[in-house]
Amino acid sequence: MRVPAQIPASLATLTLLLAAACGGAKSAAEKALATADSAVTAVTPAAEKVVPEALKPLTDALATAKTAMTAGDYAAVTAAVADLPAKAQELATLTTERTGQITADWQTLSADMPRNLAAVKDRLDDLAKSRRLPAGVTAEGLAAAKATYEGATPAWEQANAAFQAGDLANAMTQALNLRTKVSEAMTALGLESGDRAWGNLMTPAK
Repeated sequence: MRVPAQIPASLATLTLLLAAACGGAKSAAEKALATADSAVTAVTPAAEKVVPEALKPLTDALATAKTAMTAGDYAAVTAAVADLPAKAQELATLTTERTGQITADWQTLSADMPRNLAAVKDRLDDLAKSRRLPAGVTAEGLAAAKATYEGATPAWEQANAAFQAGDLANAMTQALNLRTKVSEAMTALGLESGDRAWGNLMTPAK
């Protein structure tokens, strides 16, 4: 009876076919993961200092793919990294554009911040000589403006240090936060504090 003897051979063949298919899927997943990892890694140093919020989805997807690879879920790996190389290229373009924008805005702030702080100081000095506050200026507003001015110089120095270190996103966040506070102080003192006072920055204040 030869039929039973053929069964082990068929099972062996099937096992080999399954192993080959699995090996092919693993190899394809490893190649796709390596390509995606290389693309994301290349753009990370610049992007994390300029557009960290745009980089995060890519690093998250890469982490998901690596976890799936460890678990042997090769289909999930391939799905997770399929569009990462293209997205990494888009991120590189965005990083370049954003770097140019922040640099231009920083040049504007570098001129506007010292000038506006000087205006605040002059106004505070003038008010200190006055016997009473002018219309529109309150004691509370004056006190807040003084506190803002006293902390503005070290805050600006810290933001500038971050910019010089290449940490552009963090530097701009600090600078825009300071700009908001200085604008409030200027308003409280009766000074012009709108876009005209700040050179109409491309980057919106937060």
